Amino acid sequence: MKRNDNLSFDNFKSSIDEAIEELTSQRRFIEAATKTPVLLFTTADKELKGSKSLIFTSVKRELHKFQEYLAELMNTYFQKQCTYDLTVKVRQPMSFPSIFAIYCGDIEIAQFNIYKQWYGIRDKPKLEDEINAENKRQREDKEKELKLVEEKIDKWEAVLKHPYKYVYDFYFVNRKLKWKSLFFFVQDLSRLSFSKGLFEKIDNRISKERDKLVEIEKRYARHSFDPKEFIRLNKERETLIKYCVDFFELHKYKLQEERHKLY
Repeated sequence: MKRNDNLSFDNFKSSIDEAIEELTSQRRFIEAATKTPVLLFTTADKELKGSKSLIFTSVKRELHKFQEYLAELMNTYFQKQCTYDLTVKVRQPMSFPSIFAIYCGDIEIAQFNIYKQWYGIRDKPKLEDEINAENKRQREDKEKELKLVEEKIDKWEAVLKHPYKYVYDFYFVNRKLKWKSLFFFVQDLSRLSFSKGLFEKIDNRISKERDKLVEIEKRYARHSFDPKEFIRLNKERETLIKYCVDFFELHKYKLQEERHKLY
């Protein structure tokens, strides 16, 4: 390969100097943010220039810890402003880049991006009518499922109590068949008379259906809720969301309305 004799350090010096200047500027910004954490909310978009900036490249071995450190700095400022039990955290601690979020305990209230200065509410509070309608639908669905299983149990218990009547009704009442069904009618009667295993199978079937009743009750119990308590908690969450919205609007953040862009 032919050597390019025109190349020298001077060809790259300006780019290197620019990188050094950029990294130095970002380092000064982080140092300033340790004393004035509000800077992360207000000027991180201009000073850090996104998650691909040199400051992040320089700490690539400890990126996740560095994100947590930024969240802790923001949280110190946020706590001084906030009168509620809210905390700023990294939303996805094991990922980089990750946005940040405000939590009440383990419940996310709002999420935000300091590099693009937007905030968003992924799960908005439900209306009181929606909560009551959901509770009603859940109860009705449960009753329907239980009723279907109970009808099966009643049917099989009726077979055990009056097996011969069941066979008769099956051929001559329900199906309205006459002499053509006589052979099958006699065949099934003989099975009832000589097959003890048949009744055991029916017993097992009833037992399984009763197990289904228990399973249905447990499944709905896991997802059931007291609508009054849910409405109370929902109103509390509305209050927290409103506080966060006011906070972000005060710091000139824009609402991210496209849900698919939220995390």
